Amino acid sequence: NLFLTKTARTASGSANLKYMLSERIASDLLVSISNSNLEQSYNRQLDSVTYSKVVLARNDLNIAVRGAMDFRSDWLMQSVGLEYLSQNSENSVRSAGSISADSLSDIRIQEARQDYVKTGINLFANTIINLSNRDALRFDYSASLLQDDKPSTLNQTAQDVFTTIISFSLDHRFSSAFAGSLTAMAAMKHIVYLKAANSANNQWYRRFSIVPSFVYSSRNVRFVPSFELAANYTVYDYANKIANITSTSQRYISTFDTIIMRLGAITNLSALLQLRYEETANLFWDDFKESPQEAKTSQFYKLMLVSEPTSGLTASVGGRYFVASSRYIGKSKTKSRLSDYFRQSIGAETALRYSLGGRSSVAISGWYEFFYENKVFVRSFPNFLISANYYL
Repeated sequence: NLFLTKTARTASGSANLKYMLSERIASDLLVSISNSNLEQSYNRQLDSVTYSKVVLARNDLNIAVRGAMDFRSDWLMQSVGLEYLSQNSENSVRSAGSISADSLSDIRIQEARQDYVKTGINLFANTIINLSNRDALRFDYSASLLQDDKPSTLNQTAQDVFTTIISFSLDHRFSSAFAGSLTAMAAMKHIVYLKAANSANNQWYRRFSIVPSFVYSSRNVRFVPSFELAANYTVYDYANKIANITSTSQRYISTFDTIIMRLGAITNLSALLQLRYEETANLFWDDFKESPQEAKTSQFYKLMLVSEPTSGLTASVGGRYFVASSRYIGKSKTKSRLSDYFRQSIGAETALRYSLGGRSSVAISGWYEFFYENKVFVRSFPNFLISANYYL
């Protein structure tokens, strides 16, 4: 039998320095370095498997430095900082037996395509303002530049990536049982490929979203609904100059909710709800016009009766239902609607979970699923999961 053997060696270290400049101002410096080496080779050589005659090695060196300053007062928490990242990955090949010089050279060239040198810098700021004992405002900002270099002349994916993210959040507590939050976020990323062969893929990615969420928790009922309205735009730098390069947009609205109702001393009713509607379109950014292409919807419902007959043991039984559909909404009469679909899945579910103390636990769950495609029964199949978590 031919099998692959891998040997990994890793060395790492970190240092963290924290210093209080005053009662309200603190500094934090974190430096970490890690170096790993991975070697892989086959247990024996075969003429039909060229890679069985070589030993592959990869050496990774990672360096990270993070510095931050924090200010705290009765109503304000402010943090600003700078991060630096360096990653270097180098692949090497050496002969493990009888292999021709040409074959060895070819393998080295192919493995060298995976080499990279990455350097990045990130500026960040986080602000929390306590407007009152019920209201808080949060502001987060980050701007980063990542330079991803590929030393191999055969690898055309070298790129610079500039990213900036801004978000605002407003938290309000209506009562001891009910609280809400509203978050607005804007993220932009510009990818510039450094080699001419890939420069047509230079692009801007922009994402805007608004997320209201709520938490209601009382003795007998708890529900956590959230909603999201988002728009994503992928705009190619040369969309209007090169054929077959099309910018796109994606807009969606979704909701997610979990509800837990207490029915008795040891029994709860748990419900999960996920809904999403999405539209994609071809985008003409300069005129900010769109040509709609596809609309997708998805719904997922799950209802479980949960009981804890003894301390540490939880048993539940219930069912789940999922439906997803897609349809072409464009104006073109030449495009086919063969890609349209309507899919459904329904199944009964049961689960057991036993707590071993602390956060350690063992869980077993399974459900039997019936799958339909365009309202026609396709197949049925069981699903079974087992998981164990143990914390020292």
